[in-house]
Amino acid sequence: MFSRTAAVLRASSIQAKRHRIRNVNVIQTRQISILEPLASGIIETGHVLSSLPLPASLPPYSCAIIGITLALRVGITLPLTLWSRARAYRREHIVGPQLQAWRERAKVEVGKAFARERKTYEEYRQEMGRLQVAKIKEFNKAHRCSPLPTIIVPFAVHAPLFILATASFRYAALMPTTLENPLASESFLTLKSLAQIDPTGILPISVGLMMFSNIELGRVARPIKIPQSEPSNSSTESSSPSQPKPLSLVSALENGLRGVSILFIWIAMQSPGAVVLYWLTSASYTFIERLFFISYGKRQLTNGSPQSIDPLPKASAGLHQAAPPRSEAPKREAITFLDTILNKHNIPDDEVQESLEYIAKAYMKRDDATAIVSPEILERIYDMMQLGADAGATQDVDDEDVNPDHYLHIINAFDMPWWIFNSERKAFEKAPSKPSIGGSPTSRAQFLRDRYNIIKQVILRNEHFSPPAVPGKDRDNYLKLTTTKNLLGRAGEAFMLFGMLAYSPEGKLCLEDLDGRVELDIRNTGPCEGLFTEGSMVLCEGIYTDEETLSVEAIGHPPSEKREIARSVFGHIDFLGKGATTLVEETKLETRLQRLYRPSFIVISDLWLDHPRTALGLHKLLQTCLEQDWIPLLFVLCGNFTTRGIGQGSGDALVRYTEYFDALADLLSSPEYRPILDKSQFVFVPGPLDPWGSSTLPRPGIPETFTVKIRARVPRVHFTSNPCRIKFFSQELVIFREDMMSRMLRNLVGIKRAVGDADLKKYLVQTLLDQAHLSPISLSIQPTLWEFDQSLRLYPMPTALVMADKYERYELTYEGCHVFNPGSFLGSSYGFSMWLPQDKISEPSELDIDED
Repeated sequence: MFSRTAAVLRASSIQAKRHRIRNVNVIQTRQISILEPLASGIIETGHVLSSLPLPASLPPYSCAIIGITLALRVGITLPLTLWSRARAYRREHIVGPQLQAWRERAKVEVGKAFARERKTYEEYRQEMGRLQVAKIKEFNKAHRCSPLPTIIVPFAVHAPLFILATASFRYAALMPTTLENPLASESFLTLKSLAQIDPTGILPISVGLMMFSNIELGRVARPIKIPQSEPSNSSTESSSPSQPKPLSLVSALENGLRGVSILFIWIAMQSPGAVVLYWLTSASYTFIERLFFISYGKRQLTNGSPQSIDPLPKASAGLHQAAPPRSEAPKREAITFLDTILNKHNIPDDEVQESLEYIAKAYMKRDDATAIVSPEILERIYDMMQLGADAGATQDVDDEDVNPDHYLHIINAFDMPWWIFNSERKAFEKAPSKPSIGGSPTSRAQFLRDRYNIIKQVILRNEHFSPPAVPGKDRDNYLKLTTTKNLLGRAGEAFMLFGMLAYSPEGKLCLEDLDGRVELDIRNTGPCEGLFTEGSMVLCEGIYTDEETLSVEAIGHPPSEKREIARSVFGHIDFLGKGATTLVEETKLETRLQRLYRPSFIVISDLWLDHPRTALGLHKLLQTCLEQDWIPLLFVLCGNFTTRGIGQGSGDALVRYTEYFDALADLLSSPEYRPILDKSQFVFVPGPLDPWGSSTLPRPGIPETFTVKIRARVPRVHFTSNPCRIKFFSQELVIFREDMMSRMLRNLVGIKRAVGDADLKKYLVQTLLDQAHLSPISLSIQPTLWEFDQSLRLYPMPTALVMADKYERYELTYEGCHVFNPGSFLGSSYGFSMWLPQDKISEPSELDIDED
C-alpha cells in the first residue's frame, strides 16, 4: 500500500516539474521572439559595416553599436527633448509674465471687494490662492505647457527605450549561434571581447562618471523658474512658505540619481562589453547635448536673440553692465520692478544702460543699501527721482496723481534701525546686530554714551562753543568745555562742564561724564530755566573748590539744534527705516504736500472705551466729519483705553477689554461711516494702563488677542508701539503717550526755577527737546530697553511732537518743532487736537456734550 502511494506521489511530482519546464520554455521563447530580431539587426548592421572599406582601426561591430545608439538618440529622444524644452520655455517666458501681471491686478480687485464685504485677511489669502491655481491651469492649457505631460511623456518614452536597447545589446552579445558569435571575437579599447566584461573596469567607471556629470549639467541647464508662477494656497506673495517644497523634491531626486550613477559602475562591471559600450555612448551623447544647449543659451543671450531673452528684457540685459565690480546683486523682484519702470516711461533700448547706471549710483549712495538689491529701496529711489527730475517736476503732476496714502508711513519703535554714534568719526553707524529686548551687557552703557556724545556734538557745533578761526575780539565770547579729569589740582578756577546729573552712593548730587564724576554744590546756583532730573544732560558753570566739589553758579540744558541743521549734517542717515531724503528732496516733497486738499490728522488721548460717553462722543465726531464733508486722513487714538488698568488681568477683565474693542469695531464698521473707513487710517497707541502695561519704554502695541475683530472689520488699522512715529511726505511726527509732566515734577533735583508754575508747560517742552530724548530720567525711575533707546531720541528734531498727557491741553512751538497735548477726550466737552500738515500747526477742537 505504501509503495503504491509513493509511486503515485513520484508520478505527480514528475508531472508538475514537466509542466513548470514547459512554462519556462514558453516564456523564454516569447523573450527570444522579441529580442532575437533586434539582436540579429545589430549583428547584420555589423556585417554591413564589415563589408565596407573601413580602416582596420575601426572595429565594425563596435561601430555598429555606436551608430545604432546615436540613431536612437537623434531619431527618438532628441525630438522629445526639443518638445519638452519648448513647453518649458512657454511656461517660463509667456505664462510667467502673464501670471505676474494678472496677480498684480487681482490683488487690488479682490482686496477692494473683500474690504467692501468686510471679510478677513485669511479669507482673502485663501481666495487669492484658489484663483491663482485656476488661472495657472488656464494659462497652461491655453499655451499647451502643462508641467505634468512635459515631465511624464519624455520619461515614458526614454525608460522603455533604454530597457529594450539594453536587453537587445545583451542578447546580441550572448546569442547562441551555430557559428562563432562575431561580437565575442571582436575587441574594443579595454574590452577583450564585446561578449565579456571589462577586466580593467575602466569603461564601467567611465559610464558612472559620465552619468554623474550629466546630472550636474542637468542642474545647470535647467530653466530658471519664475517664483510667481508657482501656485500658492497660503499667500499671494512671491515668498510664500509653500515654494521651497518643489525645490527640495528636485534636490532629493538629483541626490537619488547621483547614487544610481555610482551604482551603475558596479552593474556595468557585471555586464557584457556590448551593453557597456551602449551605455557609454548614450551617456556621452547626453553630455554633448546638454553642453550644446547651455552654450547655445548663453550665446543667444549675449547676442540678444528674442528666443533666449529673459522675460525682463531691458532690466536684465543692462543691469549687470551698469553695476560696477563688487556691486550689489539684484533680486528677480527688483529686476521686475526696474523693467516695469523702463516700460512705463518707454525708455529706448540704447538708453537702458544709462538709466540703470543712474539708478545704481543712487542706490549705492544710500545708507540703507544692502548686498542684495531690495525692490523696496528701489521704489523709494524711484519716488525721489520722480520728485527731483528737475526743478519744476512737481508742477507737472496733477492733484489727482498725488496719493497721500503712498507718503504716509507708521513706524513702530521696534522696527526702527539701530544706529550707534561713533564719537571718533563723529558719525552714526548701523549696529552690526539686530536689537534685542534683553540687551547685551555692553549695550547697558552704550546707549548712555550715545546720548552723551550726540548732545555733545550738537554743543560743539553751536556758535558759542565753536573756537574762532582767527584770534580777536570774539575770543572772549568763546565757551570752552572741560572734562572732570582736568579739574584735579586746579582749585579756585572757573570751569564749564557737560555731563549727566546723578547721585553718588552717598546720596550727593554729582555730574558724570566719560572721564569721571564731580560732586556739585548748588546752594549758590542762580535761577535757571527748565526741569532738571536725575539722568538729565546739563551744562554746569562754577568754581572748583579745595573740597573737590564744583560750586555751581549757573546750570542749564544744552542748546538744541533745529531740524534743518541736523538734517543737513546727517541727511544721508535713514533713522526711521523708510528711506533717507536730502533737504532738496524734502523741499520737493513739501511742494507736493501743498497741492493736496486740506489733509489733516485727528489726535485723541485717553479714549476710555469702558465709559458710556465715549461712544457718544465718537459718534458725534464721525457724524460731524460726514456732515462737513471733511474726512481726516488719519485718526491717532491714544490710550489709556480704559479708566482702570487690567493689571495682571483676571479672566473677566480680559474678556471685558476685548469686548470694548469689539464694540468699537462695530461702531467704526457701521454702513453710515463707510466713507470714513475708505479714506482714513486708524492708529492705536497704548497708554500706561493698557496691556501689557509696564513702566518700561518703549512699550509694544496692544496684543492681537484683544483686537481680532477690529483688525478684521477696519481695513487700515495699525496697533503700534508707544512711542511711535509717523512719516508724512517730508514731515516726522512723534506720538508719545505718557504722563511726563507729573513724572518730571516728582523727580526734580533741588534746583531753583526762575518763575512760577505758569511756565511748566514751556519748561517741559524745552527740557525734552534740549535733551533730545523723550525720557531724560534715570533708569531707576524710568526703565528703558537699552537697545531700543534710539526710538526715544528726538534727534534730529521732529516736525511735531504729540505729548499725549492727562495734563491740561497746550500747544507750543520751540526751535521750529511744534509740541501739543490733546488732553483727555472726556471732560467738560469732547476734546481733541487736529494736526494740519500744510500749516505745521495744531488746532484744539471741542464738541459740545449733548445734555439729553
